[in-house]
Amino acid sequence: MNALDISGGVLECDNIDFNGKKVGSFQLSPDGGTYQIKNNLSKGLYFMQVNQGGKQLHCSKLEVL
Repeated sequence: MNALDISGGVLECDNIDFNGKKVGSFQLSPDGGTYQIKNNLSKGLYFMQVNQGGKQLHCSKLEVL
């Protein structure tokens, strides 16, 4: 994530459930930093996808206990 082009605009972080449905979204600063995500998700497995300008930059699994 350190190689982001900050001129590329806003970073969008989407929470996607295991069925592929977007269940949450928030914006990230391209300048970096630490983020604390409010847990408003039910227990289960999700994907956290980071997009910029309509392009997927990163995707990770997220387990909510």
